[in-house]
Amino acid sequence: MDAAVVSHAWPNYLAQSDARSGRVVRLKMGHQDVEIRPHPIGSHVSWLQNASFVSFESEYRHDKTRSTWFKDTADVGVSSICPPLVHLDIQMELAMRLRLQASKKQSSAIIQQEHSRIASTPFSNTHIPPLWLLFKQEQRNHTNLPLSPKSSRSAHPLARVLCPSPVSDKQPTIVEISRTWYSCKQTIEPDHGVCYVSNMAPDELAGLSQRVAVHDRSAAAQSTSVSDGDLAQELRHFSRQHKWDPFLDPDKLQTIESALDSDNPEKQAQIDRALAQEDSPYLEVRSSVPPSDNPDMPINTIRAWFLGIVLCTITAACNVMLSMHRSSASISSTVVQLVAYPLGVGLANVLPNKEHHVLGFAFNLNPGPFNVKEHTIITMMTAAGSTFSFAIDILLAQELFYRQRFGWGFQILLVISTQAMGFGAAGIARRYLVWPSSMVWPANLVTCTIMHSLHNHTSSDMPQPNGWRISRYRFFVIVSLAAFVYHWIPEVFAQFLSIFSFACWIAPQDVVVNQLFGAFTGLGLIPITFNWMTISSWLHSPLQTPLFAILNVGFGFLICIIGSVGLAYAGPDYYKYLPLSANKNWDRYAQVYNTSRILTPDYTVNETAYEEYSPILLGATFSLSYCMSFATLTSTITHCALFYGPDMWRRTRNYQSEKPDIHMKLMKRYKEAPEWWFAAVFAVSLVFGMISSQVWNTHLPWWAYLMCIIIALVFFIPIGIVQAVTNQQAGLNIITEMIIGLPGRPVAMMLFKSWGHMTAANGLIYISDMKIGHYMKIPPRSMFAAQAFAVFWLSIVQISTYNFLMRNISGMCSEEQTEGLTCPAAATVYNASVIWGVIGPKRVFGPGGL
Repeated sequence: MDAAVVSHAWPNYLAQSDARSGRVVRLKMGHQDVEIRPHPIGSHVSWLQNASFVSFESEYRHDKTRSTWFKDTADVGVSSICPPLVHLDIQMELAMRLRLQASKKQSSAIIQQEHSRIASTPFSNTHIPPLWLLFKQEQRNHTNLPLSPKSSRSAHPLARVLCPSPVSDKQPTIVEISRTWYSCKQTIEPDHGVCYVSNMAPDELAGLSQRVAVHDRSAAAQSTSVSDGDLAQELRHFSRQHKWDPFLDPDKLQTIESALDSDNPEKQAQIDRALAQEDSPYLEVRSSVPPSDNPDMPINTIRAWFLGIVLCTITAACNVMLSMHRSSASISSTVVQLVAYPLGVGLANVLPNKEHHVLGFAFNLNPGPFNVKEHTIITMMTAAGSTFSFAIDILLAQELFYRQRFGWGFQILLVISTQAMGFGAAGIARRYLVWPSSMVWPANLVTCTIMHSLHNHTSSDMPQPNGWRISRYRFFVIVSLAAFVYHWIPEVFAQFLSIFSFACWIAPQDVVVNQLFGAFTGLGLIPITFNWMTISSWLHSPLQTPLFAILNVGFGFLICIIGSVGLAYAGPDYYKYLPLSANKNWDRYAQVYNTSRILTPDYTVNETAYEEYSPILLGATFSLSYCMSFATLTSTITHCALFYGPDMWRRTRNYQSEKPDIHMKLMKRYKEAPEWWFAAVFAVSLVFGMISSQVWNTHLPWWAYLMCIIIALVFFIPIGIVQAVTNQQAGLNIITEMIIGLPGRPVAMMLFKSWGHMTAANGLIYISDMKIGHYMKIPPRSMFAAQAFAVFWLSIVQISTYNFLMRNISGMCSEEQTEGLTCPAAATVYNASVIWGVIGPKRVFGPGGL
């Protein structure tokens, strides 16, 4: 073939014409040699939902002569063409533009130059064939450049590839090709290997990433010859599995059914299979989580663990103290996620980039820019640390009201068992609640979006379909600042905007009006509010909850309204004298029930005092809510058995038989954390709980302790499935209170509730974080190490904080405490223990009760 040697300012059409005619184009630019030649096989480009990510997929014939590809010669092969402009319905493809830059200072000039050239090039409907780009770089001082992790720390942009936008033929999409390339890993499947590229870009293009997929040609040829029956069977399995999936687009299932009914389903089946497997089948996930990964990105760095330990400690200690305040608050993992980012970036700019050797181990305090995986591991450690232990309220209630203090040994065993037991159960349940693509966990998508937004500062160089050019990072900062400023208005300066019950302002003394429209003690039938905290405080943000779940909750709310009104006006007479929806316990004088009037010195019921004083009365809405809670748990079991039972049974027998989605495929490159690790954590925690319940005088029999654990395990997966789909969690607090309340032992009731309810509740928090790690491609063993350390460390921190406050703060938990540390949650736990553990559910719900 003839070769055309071109200068630094080679025109765009030259590469087109030469490639079209079969000639090789060689570009000599300084020490760089670039060859452009026709690809012998062909390739395509897959565009992701997020314009910041471009996925290059190509077919490559692998043989022994190229077995050292990506190894010592520092060769990089990328086969690509620009995508068809499908959004304009124009059937054409445009050749890519390649420009090398000598330094960061030339970036803007090169971009502007290429913009003008692309815009002025007279492209027509001619079809441009694929181009084979082979970058050959002189090794010089970079002997191990493609494989050396250190080379990525100061990666300098090698080239930019500019493709026309899939939306506009005027503005190009910029794809950065970094100087640092990594070697391909083991193939995920025999016919599909994924090779990842590190692309640390300048500040204006930081976060832009790309995925290079290399296919074995022979294996690909074999896969295309799969029989129609196998393809049809695979699609039928997908259709059955997602038949009742509320997240999946019904049009997609209809497309699959049409492919199965067509005369020649092979081509359509392959398309549908690619749509189902090469990315998540759910639009919400595709929009929030890119189907890409960089396995060479550092995770377990010293700075990540340092920030994780510090933030986990501070968060755990502060949450204990804040929970004791009369205006209870907490530091959530989202707050820590935002705080960790500037801290991580600051350490990356301050710490020295130097390798140290200690006892034969090499480490670097600053292995490069602060990356998204380090940020994720910090957030996950702190998320485990921000989980407040219900056992702390039990310890407060024991010490303040029951005058029991068992010491540090009991405290450590109790808190660790309630926290770590849920962590062990979560790890064992990953095959049901983390690995399936149908377990979406909608709230986690928000966390993943924030992660990618903070680390992707790339602006949109071409106008989006809605006309926007703003980057995710800039949009996030603007909205956050606007929300911060606005929240001062309803929270401080105009608090009436939080509860806009104007009907009660008109008739404040009318009982019926207050029952129907009152926000605190009524039904709140005109729920107008200008405070976002009021909207998202109880059922989470509606922006992260699926529409079908919101409608379901709304329908249930209407049922509760109708039932509550019916009870209030057609039920027992005392309902007419109680607030319609207040969640308190009342006496016959319409006052809050005073449990101290019916207790003996040894905390048993004084029958005479109980008869003289009053039975416990509940409002109409509160009574109905107890009944609905029992029905919720029953329906949860039934729902999961009917809609998810077959899938759970298949995964129990052999979870590897299920076809993984793209995120599970990417996670398979990492070593899995064995289930026996989590089983060991669960077993140790179980022993800790048994010791704490039996060695000390808790009045909890051993069989009752095992019963509460069994209850938590039975409901764990069904409740997790519902939460993973609807973002709503059913609690076990009601059923555990009722079961253990029968014997009439208050301290035993508190402990039974703690292990029965909090084992499942904490476990769902941990498994939700595991799904975030799954989305963010955190290696399972790194995730296990971070969460396990945080679970045990937060237990020590919370116990230490509790003892410090109780011994060093005067008037702790009294109404006269000057700092407002009145411990309202402990008082609530104590009242519940009296009602369910002393008075008992028989007097409340049995014959002669409510």
